[in-house]
Amino acid sequence: MVSFLRTHSLLLLLGIPFVAQANAQNNLDKNINSTTSYTVKINATGLYAKAAISKQMAAGIAQQYVPGRVLKVTFNGSVYRVKIVSRSGDVVNVLVDANTGQILNR
Repeated sequence: MVSFLRTHSLLLLLGIPFVAQANAQNNLDKNINSTTSYTVKINATGLYAKAAISKQMAAGIAQQYVPGRVLKVTFNGSVYRVKIVSRSGDVVNVLVDANTGQILNR
């Protein structure tokens, strides 16, 4: 078992330079080595990347308009829909413009 782990660890260590080399060929303007690090932001729909305000910011803005507990936040590309249970127990949907942060359903 120890020999198996050593062999696979060695293969992993040997494989890392090849991965870095392949990435370097795709990004010729970047120096990639064993100390290079970067963050990749994955966005499945691409919609949130277009919004000027975040989902959390939209929830906060909506809570200023309707104090209560946020149940759900959805996004359609230009408007956040924030579902809130108000302090009186009513469920309220607040629409927040994704670019300006303005409340749309006053």
